[in-house]
Order: sequence, then structure tokens, then C-alpha cells
Amino acid sequence: MDSYASHQPLLLHCLFLTKGQVLELGAGNYSTLILHEVCAALDRQLVTIDCDEKWLNTFMDLASPKHELMCVGMTEEFRLRGTAQIRDHQVWQECKRIDQNTWGLVLVDHRPGERRKDDILRLKDDAQIIVVHDSQEPGYRYEPIFSKFAYRVDYKRFDTWTTALSQTIPL
Repeated sequence: MDSYASHQPLLLHCLFLTKGQVLELGAGNYSTLILHEVCAALDRQLVTIDCDEKWLNTFMDLASPKHELMCVGMTEEFRLRGTAQIRDHQVWQECKRIDQNTWGLVLVDHRPGERRKDDILRLKDDAQIIVVHDSQEPGYRYEPIFSKFAYRVDYKRFDTWTTALSQTIPL
């Protein structure tokens, strides 16, 4: 299996364990398309957020009243060096703008990767399940964050791991 698609089995399983809106942090060929179709079939709202406008534009044909796609800006330093973080708290603020209630499912697969653990913590109590792609990546230092969740499952069938986290749903 393509390592970019290694999260699909756990992502779909968790989608069916949850209810409500779905948040996708980081658009991708192996998540956005499938989430779009399944959420449409289940009549669930999907919000896709990415920081790369050119990349996000390749998915704009999916935009609908049930699928909102948003580009969050990056600092000039990120554009020049590729290392700075998305403007502080912008992803979180955009998520809160959309819905003050909890998310059913959140997929964390955005860049910069160093930003992921901050967003996982912010969404910890506002999501039924958070699915994290690339969870084997030592540079992301996920362990201290993952240990804060009541429930966790690691999907290690492929070299690129995926982890599901929840405070309320036994996984």
C-alpha cells in the first residue's frame, strides 16, 4: 500500500464510530476524496483545511454546502524557509469559527508536522476521535501528547503508522 494511504482503514473505521462534523487538517489524495464521498453519503459536514493554496485548489471541485475547504495563511518565514509554523492559533480559530460544538472526527495530517501536536492538544476535548497519520515519526514527539488521552489505538500494519485517540470512545 502507498504510505500516503496507510491511514485509510483506521480513518474509515473511526468515521463510522463517530457522529457529527468531520475536520480534516491537511488535504490529501487519499483522505479528502474518500472523506468527501463518505461524508456526503452519511449527510455529514466536512471541513478541509490546508496551508498550501495551490494544493488546496486541486480539491476545490469538491466544495459544496456540505464540504467547506479553507486555506490558512502561513508566515513569510515559512514560505521562504519551509520551517516556521502556521500563524499562531489560526487553525484553531478557524475551527472554532465553524462550530462551537465538538467534532465527530478529526484527521491530523497537515504541515508543518511540528505543528500537529499543538493542534492535537487544542482539539483533545473538542473531538470524539482524533486520527493522526504518520504517528511513527520520532521527530514529531507525539508520546507526551498521546498519553493525555483516555483511549488510544495504533494501526501499525504498514511502515507509516496511524493512531486514533479519544477521551470518550473506547477504541
